[in-house]
Amino acid sequence: MRTSTEESLRRLGADRVDLLLIHWPVERVPLRKQLDTLVELQREGKARHVGVSNFLPEQIDHVVEHLPDDAPLFAHQAEYHPFLDQSPLLERARTHDHTFTAYSPLARGRVVGHETLEEIGARHGTSAAQVALRWLLQQETVSAIPKAASAEHRAANAYVFDFELNAEEMEAISSLRGNKRILDPGFAPDWSY
Repeated sequence: MRTSTEESLRRLGADRVDLLLIHWPVERVPLRKQLDTLVELQREGKARHVGVSNFLPEQIDHVVEHLPDDAPLFAHQAEYHPFLDQSPLLERARTHDHTFTAYSPLARGRVVGHETLEEIGARHGTSAAQVALRWLLQQETVSAIPKAASAEHRAANAYVFDFELNAEEMEAISSLRGNKRILDPGFAPDWSY
C-alpha cells in the first residue's frame, strides 16, 4: 500500500491526496496491517482523510474499532444504485458517522429507460439518471460519484440540486432495490448479507 500510494502521488505530481482508500479487502495482508499503513500515510501528510471501499458490514465495524480518533474512517465507497439494497452498509455509515460513497450510481446506464425513474423524471422535467442521483443524494450520509463518457452527461449529472423528490417518490425508488449487483469480480467478498 505504501509503495502504490507513493507511486500514485509521484504520477499525480502531488504531495498528498484528499482521500486515500483501501480499495478492496484482501486476505493476503492482514487488515490490521493495512489500516496501520493507512494511518501512517495520513500522519505523514500524504492523505487528508482515510477510507475503504467494497468492505462488508462486519469489516466496517472492525475498521472503525481499529482506527484511532485522530484518523477516523471518513468514507466507505461501494456500489449503490436504485436496484441494489445496501441497507446494512448505510446503517454502518450512519452509526459510525462516515460518508457512504455510491459508485456506479446509474447502474452502468440501466437507470435510463426504467419506467418508474422516467415517470418521476417527467414530473420534474429531468432525466431518469438525474432522478437516480437525486434519490441517492437525498439519503442521509450518501454521496455519489457517477461516471460519464461525455461532457454533456457530466454536466447533466451536476444538475440535480434544483429539484427535490417527495417522500412518495423516494419510497417508489427505494422499492426498486434488490440484489442487482453490477460489479462482482471473482476476488470480491461474499456479498450475501
